[in-house]
Amino acid sequence: MLVSTPGGVNEWRPSTASEQALTPRSRSGGFPPNMNDGLPRPEGWKALASLALVVLLAGATLAWLHSATPSLYGYDGWFHIRYAEVLRSEGVSRSFPWWDETFLRDHYADKDFLYHVLLIPFTFGDLTTGARLAAILFGAAAIGVFHLSARALRVPWPAAWACALLACSTAFLYRLGFTRPSIMAVSLAIGGAAAILSGRARWAFAAAAVYPHVHISWHLLPCIALLHDLQRPLAAGERRSFRISRWSAAGALAGVVITPYFPNNLRLWWVQNVRVLGLAWSSSDDLGMGLEIRSGLASQLLTYNLGVFLALALAVYLIARKPGKASPEALTLLVVSGGFLVLSMMSRRFIEFWTPFTILLAAVALRDEVAARDRSRAGPLAAAWGGIATIVVGALFLHGTTAAREIIGRDPGPTYEEAAGWMASNIDPGEKIFHLDWDDFPQLFFFAPQFRYLVGLDPVFMYETDPARWRAWQSATHGEDQDLYTAVRGSFGSRWVFATHDGEEFLRLAQRDPRFFPRYEDLNVTVLFLADGFSFIDRWVTTGWYPNPSGGLFDGRLPGEPGEEGKEAAHVAVGPGASGAMAAFPSGFVDLARSLSVPSGLSGACAMASASVETGGGGVATVRVTTDDEFSLWVDGLLAGGHSPRLSPPAGTPGGPPVSLDDPWLLIRRVEERSFEVTLREGSSDLILKSCQSGEDFGFYLRVVTADGLNLRPPPPPA
Repeated sequence: MLVSTPGGVNEWRPSTASEQALTPRSRSGGFPPNMNDGLPRPEGWKALASLALVVLLAGATLAWLHSATPSLYGYDGWFHIRYAEVLRSEGVSRSFPWWDETFLRDHYADKDFLYHVLLIPFTFGDLTTGARLAAILFGAAAIGVFHLSARALRVPWPAAWACALLACSTAFLYRLGFTRPSIMAVSLAIGGAAAILSGRARWAFAAAAVYPHVHISWHLLPCIALLHDLQRPLAAGERRSFRISRWSAAGALAGVVITPYFPNNLRLWWVQNVRVLGLAWSSSDDLGMGLEIRSGLASQLLTYNLGVFLALALAVYLIARKPGKASPEALTLLVVSGGFLVLSMMSRRFIEFWTPFTILLAAVALRDEVAARDRSRAGPLAAAWGGIATIVVGALFLHGTTAAREIIGRDPGPTYEEAAGWMASNIDPGEKIFHLDWDDFPQLFFFAPQFRYLVGLDPVFMYETDPARWRAWQSATHGEDQDLYTAVRGSFGSRWVFATHDGEEFLRLAQRDPRFFPRYEDLNVTVLFLADGFSFIDRWVTTGWYPNPSGGLFDGRLPGEPGEEGKEAAHVAVGPGASGAMAAFPSGFVDLARSLSVPSGLSGACAMASASVETGGGGVATVRVTTDDEFSLWVDGLLAGGHSPRLSPPAGTPGGPPVSLDDPWLLIRRVEERSFEVTLREGSSDLILKSCQSGEDFGFYLRVVTADGLNLRPPPPPA
């Protein structure tokens, strides 16, 4: 049986005649040398051969999974491999200019520093190939560390348990192939836990000291050590020393302090471990966090992790069948596994920790069961159970690898490569690019690192820096801020926008604004340039609205519309603007639907708008109107021009001319700015515009430009 001794090491002591016949306990940790499977424990080259086979199997499995796509899969790998190259070429830096809207811009801490250092050898060739190779090697190494940890805990058949880890979870296997530091963190967590549970204080110190340079969850090992020390039974007269806890905490403290990023790393730890999870689980603000931070469906958790639940059930059964006799290691791992299960239900990102700890729990629980059994009668039964376990693990492995490869095969790959390449060739380095989502960043940073961006990897970095600024960004990207130009150009200082086509509301506002010029477009992305120097007529008297159910009112005459003397207009305006009202439109867009309270969902309304413009000495000028509605324009009572999409449908729409599939803005079509040359009176001129709704919006932009390029303004409002 297993007996706890001072120092936290469990020793195997014979309690039955058959156990007393076994060889004396080993000097290395107190476990009998033949505790693995009834035969002498493999030593030397046999142990190395077992480890090598496990690592090769894991590597081959991951390589096969990666072959499902020609590129990286997942999001963050693009960032990590590129930053490793930046680290190689530029060295350590405490600033990160690529996240211009976060506290990390000037107080950077590389939470994955050692991982990025280890990635450097993979940056001397093709970065994508290097990142894929690194993912395979680090993933295989994690399985190898699990094998070594199981051996350190004297688990029977450690190679079989390592294979079970590969087989038990589709979700874990999928994430195991990421180019992400969390995979290395899993290795340190399992290896450090094995050192803690076996009482190896110096190894626990080493693992805890390295952990802060690899992953932000460096508090994990001290917590496991404290948990183990608290529940470990004491020998007669022994005082609880917390020896392993002290060593683990000292290691973590050393790792946190001895780093080029101290004390910046402390704030980052708080943000990632407290603020991110707290906001994800309780915030009223929808931060649009990644799927992995959210809870998944219970059915998916069970389906993708069936083997883990079976292992947990086995462990709980073995521990519960002998109450009070479970080893301290098993009890500690049971709490750790249960904790990560709860976390995995709340955020899917914890599955990569829950899975190996649960498999290790099952292995340790079985170790305790094997140690307590009379081996003289266990042979046939153990062989039968071993055969069943082999069949189950094999079936799970086949299912898990097939399902994981299918998921990887659906990854879209580098969808922004061409757009980022165009930006790199056509935009000056150092420009601040306005992008619509935080998860655009990894690929943008990989393919176009010469620009500055807003935020990446986690939206909380920006939210925690300035919640009001984050809300302004979200309001713009979701099309809630009607003054899109001022938000992008004024508030964020960007002249270029990288807009993915799922930002439909943003693009709807951009396409109607004449200051947004499309410079590049593909099936996924539109790159926009924002022009300066535009000034619109922004004070108008609007009248209406006028019902237009048949769509023919544009051809008639509305009250206030210049026309033939004596010709009456029989149409009557409805709504609060029926008698006309002065309104200011600071964004430049004269929003007739909003100013006249046109019912939402109504199509075909008409309205009248009038304004004055200061002209100085008068003369020839150009009036430019941007709208997708029908309109007619009069300047000083003379018809200047107009346009009707109903009578002249645009290209690519029913009744309009055909377009080529290669035409730009085929998917997101820009509203045309139409120009009319007019002669202005000296002093001021009067503008009248009649509009009937035709497009999605009901309104227009209008500016008056003199021959020398001066944008005219309306007269100042009365005091």
